[in-house]
Amino acid sequence: MIERLFASATMYATLAMFFDFPGDALHARLIARTIGRDVKCVLRQLQTLEACRIIVCGSAGRERRYRLSDKYLLHGELEALFEKTRDCRHYPRQDGSQWNIDLMYEDGDPDGIDG
Repeated sequence: MIERLFASATMYATLAMFFDFPGDALHARLIARTIGRDVKCVLRQLQTLEACRIIVCGSAGRERRYRLSDKYLLHGELEALFEKTRDCRHYPRQDGSQWNIDLMYEDGDPDGIDG
């Protein structure tokens, strides 16, 4: 239902990941695997979100990792919207409980972005 308010289902699912894991820096492959979408589609949505300054990007080695920007003007409103719809979401790669998604990276660092 809420997905129809966004440009695409991939945009909604990508943005929802950031609000479900607000303190974590996410990379495109992790998002694509978790939401069950093609990584190229996710990368396009990440570019759009970064251009809108909803998310910020940092490099960690060869990977680009993205995180929510709390400086975005409508951050609080988007956070409230995604909080109210959290129970409606189910990630295709979800095993067991609703929040059983491992966000640790190979180097053992939970986000890999300083600051």
